[in-house]
Amino acid sequence: MTQHRDRIPLPSPDELRADVAELLPLIGRDGREPPRTLALLARQPDFLAPFLGWGAGLALSVRLSARDRELLARLASWN
Repeated sequence: MTQHRDRIPLPSPDELRADVAELLPLIGRDGREPPRTLALLARQPDFLAPFLGWGAGLALSVRLSARDRELLARLASWN
């Protein structure tokens, strides 16, 4: 992943709780790193689990179009 000067550094596996360190690589698609948002949330596992549940519910929603799901996710993260 590209490192940017002004970004918060991603946690290393030894900074994470053991169960989260095992889960995080499984979140990335096709063997890639997980999204930065999830990697940063991994530092706070009490927030990560509800966020993953919300994200899965949003992704699996058939009532919203892909565009509307993306807009809702962006709005929620902005707020």
